[in-house]
Amino acid sequence: SRQEIVNNLAASIYKQGERSNEAGDFRGAADHYLRIAKVAPRSEIRPIAEYDAGTALLRLEDWQSALSVLEAFRSNHPDHDLHQEATQQVAFVYRKTGNASRAAEEYERVAREADKPELRAESLLVAGQLYEEAKLLDRALESYGRYVSEFTDPIETAVVTRFKMSELHHQVGNSEGRMAELRKIVALDRQAGGQGTDTIRGLAARSALLLSEEHFHAFQAVQL
Repeated sequence: SRQEIVNNLAASIYKQGERSNEAGDFRGAADHYLRIAKVAPRSEIRPIAEYDAGTALLRLEDWQSALSVLEAFRSNHPDHDLHQEATQQVAFVYRKTGNASRAAEEYERVAREADKPELRAESLLVAGQLYEEAKLLDRALESYGRYVSEFTDPIETAVVTRFKMSELHHQVGNSEGRMAELRKIVALDRQAGGQGTDTIRGLAARSALLLSEEHFHAFQAVQL
């Protein structure tokens, strides 16, 4: 009957944490939740308690402590149902603390582990934006590239993302990549039909103009 007694002990401590949480004492709640790992390390409720401790520390905006607890949770319980939510929380903390590159890596991890397509799509876009902030343009292009290759709907988001990619290709000096994205935008506008929007038409027009400028510069370079 030992395991049952251990589980009951852990449940009692967890209840103390819940009471502190309800009273707004998030520090006390986190301390109770984390105490379970010391008092009843093999209890069934331990993983949930550790995750809840991280959540309580997030509410305190104690970012470093929350990060430590959530990363330990992922390491100690890699197959737990809350693993994906913990990764999202870790990504959120890195973003709040201004570590754009680490946040982007975590959002890529969220995308890899996501069961829902909409979460994967959103995570890839956020990862791309954060890599841009961190000036890691090649990695931003990789994230955006995975998004546009997998998600063509909504078409407006795909077009906006491809236009971002064309600008990033321009910044890294990849003229061929830039032209390819601009041509794709023009093609998507033609295929949009009833899904066409002012944003799509505007970006397609700008893309067509940029494509024509390339031809014009080539024309100017020819001596008659």
